[in-house]
Amino acid sequence: MPTHILAHYNGLFIYLIYFLDHYSVLFLTFSDLRAHKFWLVKLPRGRRSDERNQLVLRNEAPYLEVARRFGIRTGEPLVYEEGVLFVPRFDRKTGEGHVKRLGMHSLCAVADIHGFGSAVNHDTYCKALLQIVTDPAKELQEYLRRDILNLALRNTDNHGRNAAILIAEDRLQLSPIFDFAPMFLDPEGIGRVSRWENEQAGGQPEWEAICDKFKDLVPPLETRKWLADLGSVVRRLPDTMQEEHVDDYIIHRLADWIGEIAAGLEDVRPRNGR
Repeated sequence: MPTHILAHYNGLFIYLIYFLDHYSVLFLTFSDLRAHKFWLVKLPRGRRSDERNQLVLRNEAPYLEVARRFGIRTGEPLVYEEGVLFVPRFDRKTGEGHVKRLGMHSLCAVADIHGFGSAVNHDTYCKALLQIVTDPAKELQEYLRRDILNLALRNTDNHGRNAAILIAEDRLQLSPIFDFAPMFLDPEGIGRVSRWENEQAGGQPEWEAICDKFKDLVPPLETRKWLADLGSVVRRLPDTMQEEHVDDYIIHRLADWIGEIAAGLEDVRPRNGR
């Protein structure tokens, strides 16, 4: 027997019909004159009957709200309805009877990385990114902020196709964050895909060394102070996660690890001007 799902979002209804292990999709063609909103519709990875897959998908919406409060560039809130995640597209703008499609490229494209499954380090992505964005110093902070949150909340599937640049209003910058979820729970056991040069698996980066990498763009002492200040925000993440309704199981799994990340960041605070 099929399961019928009627999802309501922003005054619009979306109707889906699910069967045992697959779903039916009705493809309709509309002109731009009739377009009001664009979504991506996500289903769980792997077997839908596996609660771990549902847990990952269900928490992607509250994870985005944690990212928003952490100061990361975000799009509209996500909507989770009965095993389906609705993701408003940020690369489509509608109005006055037309659709504006914004240019968007993954970091793999920016860094000229071909093929799938490549383990590319952050140094490579940052080098390519900072050469083309409108405000390199601002985008460096955005990139570092995302990596810290990916690390703390263990969104391990952080490869270059899960990040992108967006051209909007004559600015070229990182797009709003997407595909941000507790991927450490995925049944396939996804490890942290992208790391910094010399970063050891299972630990955290050498933050002071990262500050030195970008000394020609931002003075290292300034970056170290900024990271140390961010450490106190990281320390409050379990409370933020609770307030945004992340599952308690995830909060409990991550609480000690988040404390370690916070301490690592706070340790890079300059002392006596050094």
